[in-house]
Amino acid sequence: RTEDGFEMQFGVNHLGHFLLTHLLLDLLKRSTPSRIVVVSSKLYKHGDINFEDLNSEQSYDKAFAYSRSKLANLLFTSELARRLEGSGVTVNALTPGVVRTNLGRHVQIPALERTKSDFTNQFRVQPTFLRRFAGSDPQTCSTQMLTAASGV
Repeated sequence: RTEDGFEMQFGVNHLGHFLLTHLLLDLLKRSTPSRIVVVSSKLYKHGDINFEDLNSEQSYDKAFAYSRSKLANLLFTSELARRLEGSGVTVNALTPGVVRTNLGRHVQIPALERTKSDFTNQFRVQPTFLRRFAGSDPQTCSTQMLTAASGV
C-alpha cells in the first residue's frame, strides 16, 4: 500500500501521475502549446476497475493490479483530452512496446507465457521473447520523446 492507503501499483502508476498532472494543469494551460503524455501499456486490456474494491482487498493479483492501473491511465487520458479540447494542451497516451527491464521480474504476464500441456514440465518463453524482440531503453524511449516533442 501507498502511504495514503492505496494499492501500490494503482497509487504509483495512476494516482501519482493524476495528481502531478492536476498540479501542473494551470501552468500547462498558460504555456500553450503544451502537451501531456501518459505512458500506458497494452496490458490495459486485462484490467477491470471495480470502484467498490479499488485496493483489491477481496483478492489480489499483481498482474491484474498492473493492468488495472494502466486501464485507469487510458480512461484518465481520454477524459482529460475531452476536457482540454481546443485549449492548446494536447493530451496523448502511448504504449512503449515491449521493453527489456526488470520491472516485471516478480509478475507473471499471461500473454507472454505458454504452457505445453502434453509435457510434464512447463516452459516460459518470456526470457527468450524479450531477448529477441524487446527494445532496449534508448530504443523504446524514442516513442515517448517523439510524442512529447512533436506535433502529434
